[in-house]
Parts: sequence; structure tokens; C-alpha cells
Amino acid sequence: MSVGERVRSLLRPDVWDLREYAAPEPLEEFAARRGLAVDSVLKLDQNENPYGCSPRVQAALGRCRRFHVYPDPLARRCRALLESYVGVSRERLAVGNGSDELIEVLFRLFLQPGDRVLSFTPTFGYYSTVAGTCAAELVGVPRRSDWSVDVEAGLAALDDRAKVIVVASPNNPTGTLTPLEDLRRLLATGRLVIVDEAYYEFSGQTALPLAEEHDNLVILRTLSKWAGLAGLRVGYGVFPEWLLPQLYKLKPPYGLSVAGMVALEASLEDAAYLRRTVELIVAERARLASLLADTGYLRPYPSAANFVLCDVLRGDAPTIRRRLEEEGILVRAYSDPRLRSTLRFSVGRPEDTDRLVEALKRIGEEIGSIERE
Repeated sequence: MSVGERVRSLLRPDVWDLREYAAPEPLEEFAARRGLAVDSVLKLDQNENPYGCSPRVQAALGRCRRFHVYPDPLARRCRALLESYVGVSRERLAVGNGSDELIEVLFRLFLQPGDRVLSFTPTFGYYSTVAGTCAAELVGVPRRSDWSVDVEAGLAALDDRAKVIVVASPNNPTGTLTPLEDLRRLLATGRLVIVDEAYYEFSGQTALPLAEEHDNLVILRTLSKWAGLAGLRVGYGVFPEWLLPQLYKLKPPYGLSVAGMVALEASLEDAAYLRRTVELIVAERARLASLLADTGYLRPYPSAANFVLCDVLRGDAPTIRRRLEEEGILVRAYSDPRLRSTLRFSVGRPEDTDRLVEALKRIGEEIGSIERE
């Protein structure tokens, strides 16, 4: 056996069968492949804020002179600002390199090989990825036809191996909110319940009212969406006080960079500006859904997030997505069996919606022409 073969044999056997998270193609690579200028591409596939971050963020980053110094591992100033924004004591707050880092640490804290995570599918695919890295199993309980959580089915799926329940609300990719009463029933099981509120600012509903009653509830949020910090990876969570000391035992000490901390601070100091962009996105969400329905071949689902999921009623989703790519427009399609005939559209600016809808009209005419032949 060669040295290379020997090293390969040392790899965890289950890793060979894991599937990596299927992230969309980077914008620059798509533009180069299509021969397009990056600035000409309309990116409606990853739910970024089309208005970008607060102008104060870029100014603060330009003024920062401490990038050569390690960040505060406890992010004390960030947690103090979040205390005012969230309305929760800083002693119950932790920040991370995106909420993804906090998901990873929580799963590692609770899951051993053979344990289970309960989720309601279709949902954010990263939950399954992280469960796999812990040699645990994600049990996906199918959502109802309206994409609501089937609590009865979820309770029936619980067994002694199930330690964690994770619920995205609003859910990605469906935009569906989970009622607090449903969350309360899941919390009553005594498992760790993680409520992923990545899109909270676009919905206005939060599980925070349950946090005082239940010490098995974790609420995760991000500044990627509403604050336009997707490229800086800034997330945070609300935790039971008993859990935070355990979290810091496994959490990398410098997960959130100095740049991320500066951006978080500047964003929260300019929260009023960011709330106005959220209001613009929520208003445009309603307009986008209406115009998508007017195409005659797309059926939008109600959404409480900054995107709209649509059933494709005529034609097929992969073909429509490819045609949009030819027009320099990126949207999200899925391989999940229940989502194969759907497309997800991030909410852009009004001019972005206009460009998207004009392209969809042309594609609709092509579909009609093919059907008549």
C-alpha cells in the first residue's frame, strides 16, 4: 500500500458518501461562461439584499485600522448593540461567522454518530449537510401541500435517537411561517429546538416570546439578508443561558472577523436605513408575486421572506431557468422531487422585477408557440 493509499484509508469511511452543499455557481464564473459583464447579470438566486449594505458599513471598514489584531472572541460590543436591537440580554446572545457556524456548533454539541435531527422538508439543505458531518441522520418530515409544518407527523417521527428539531421560519425555499403554537408543541418534546429566523425582518414574526418559557429553544438570525452582509458572513443567536458556556467550548474563538464585527456595529447603528430597504423589498415582493401570476404559467406561493417560490404550470423549470440565464438572469431551481417543477425568485428592485417579467413574457410566448405546434 502506497503512502497516499494509506492516508486515504484513514479518512472517516462515511465521508466518502457525504454530499456537499449544492451552492449556486459564483456570479463571476457565470458571467465569464456566458461572456457577460458581471454588472449586467441580474442575480435573483441567493436572496441577497439588492440595495446592498448600509453606506456606513463601507465607511467604517475604510476607517478601521485593526485588521492585523485578532477579534474579541466574545464579541462584547456586538452583543451590546444586539441587546438593544433584539431586546434580549447580551448574556443570552452569541455571534458567529454567519448563522451557519452556529448551526454547525450546535449540531456538534448535541449529536453523536447514529443520532437524528428532525426537520420539515423541503427546507434549507445545509441542515442535512451538517448532520452528515456529525455522522448523524436528518429525518425529513414532509410539509403539507401548502408547505406548512405537519406537527402531528413530526411528533410521530420522534424516537429516542432524535435529539434536535430544526425549523426554518420563514422557511427557505417556500417562504412559509410556522405558527408559534406549532413551535410550542415541538418544544414540549424536550428536544433542542432550533428556529432559524434568517428572514425574520421580512416577516415580522419571531419565536422570541417563547424563549422565556422554554430553556430548550435557540433562535438563529443573520445579517446576510436584511442588512446586505452576505459577503461578510455575520450571524447571531439567542440561546438559553445554560447553553452558552457549552457553546464556547466548541465554537472557534475567532469565528467572526474584525471586518464582520465592524460591519455588524455599523449596520445596527444605521438600522433605520436598513429597515427602509426592508420595507421596499416587502412592497416589491407583493408586486413581484402579482406579476409572476400574470404570466399565466407561474403560480406563486405566499411568502413571508424576500423571495417568491412558484409552481411552473406550463413548460418545465430547468428549461425556463436556462432561458433566463441566456438573458443574463439567475434564479433558483431544485433537484428535490417536490420542487422539480418550481422556481424561486429573489426580490430585487422594481427595475429588476421589470426586467425579469419582460424576459418571462418572451419565454411564455415561446412555450405557447411550442405547445401550438
